[in-house]
This record gives sequence, structure tokens and C-alpha cells, in this order.
Amino acid sequence: GFWAFPNDVAFHSTGDFFALDTGNNRLQRLRHPDLSFRAVFDLPTGSGPGDVDGPRGLAIDDQDRIIISDTLNDRILVCELINFEQDLDCTPFGSSGSAPGKFNRPIGVDVDALGRIWIADSMNHRIQVCDDAGNCTAFGEFGDFEVTSDTAEGDNSEGPGRFNTPHDV
Repeated sequence: GFWAFPNDVAFHSTGDFFALDTGNNRLQRLRHPDLSFRAVFDLPTGSGPGDVDGPRGLAIDDQDRIIISDTLNDRILVCELINFEQDLDCTPFGSSGSAPGKFNRPIGVDVDALGRIWIADSMNHRIQVCDDAGNCTAFGEFGDFEVTSDTAEGDNSEGPGRFNTPHDV
């Protein structure tokens, strides 16, 4: 089908890949290497448990669970393929806010070898590392590079862990 603002792709253990079709609020599964469609998963728009609003980031963990950043709902969805891999069952974690486990426009997601979910919490200007139940550790703070007359390096640019709206991890 037609794509509208595709944002991210992730590879499944079968070799297929999933593509996040943000503008159509859907996830598409394509066969590798011929790129034929295997399945289209419509993601209902809204704020209910399986709904999404502006999904932007996509990752697949070593258990083939699909992780989606539900950007405008300020949360993360952990989804499993069900019904012979024709449907998704998604469980959300997180909500709006600035404490660990709370998000403000999460965008990029990735999963490391230990199964931890890494999230670019863009408008909180930080990175969060979470387990699949939503227990998170946040690190980072706002930093920008604004050259002024009294500094050539920028006002808030010094020191590690400074971010200005991170979009990916």
C-alpha cells in the first residue's frame, strides 16, 4: 500500500522486517529479500491500551516483541504477535511527565543485548533505559549550543549527558 511518513524499521528473527508507517498509523511486515507484503497491522488511533497517536520509533527484542514509541501519548508499547502472527497484542507503559518512567514525546527506541529498552525522551532532553514493565532510569539534561559574547563554547554545552531534543538512540 501507499506509505505516509514512514519513520523506522526493525528486523525480526525470521529475517522479515517491520516498517512503521506513521502517517497511516500502521505497522507493515515485509518479506526479505523480495520486499513482498506479509501483513499490515492497523494501529487504532487513540489513547487506549492498544491505540497509538503519532508512533515514531520501532525496535524488536530477542523475544520478537515489537517495541513502539507512542510519541503523542507519551508512552511505550510492548507488542507481541498473536493469531499465527496476524495480530498484535500491545501493553503500554509510561505516561506524561518528567520523573523516571514518564515521558515527554518519546521518539527513538532500541533494545540492547540484555533486553533493556533505550528511549530518546526528546522533550525531556534525556535518554531513559527501561525494562519491559516500565521500570526506568533516566539520565541526561538539557544542553544547547548557544554562542554568546562571553563564551565561544555555548552556554549549556559543557559536561557529559547534555541533550537537546534527542531523536534516536
